[in-house]
Amino acid sequence: MKHTQEEISQIWDHVKNNKYAGSSAQHQPVICSDDDAEQCISIPNSEGTDREVYSRKNEDEEWKVVPYVGERHA
Repeated sequence: MKHTQEEISQIWDHVKNNKYAGSSAQHQPVICSDDDAEQCISIPNSEGTDREVYSRKNEDEEWKVVPYVGERHA
């Protein structure tokens, strides 16, 4: 994991409160899902060239890395 549990939760809260609204799309974290089944967030690296995706079933669970499936383009 590239981020700690606390960092991911803080980024999640910031996205929910539109704290990244002024950032370019390349550098904005994105909430992929936020429902009863799963919470999922995609967080870019500092260069905006790659993303790490995390998910959890509810706020009481720890975030887990979602494995990337498919081809990565450099």
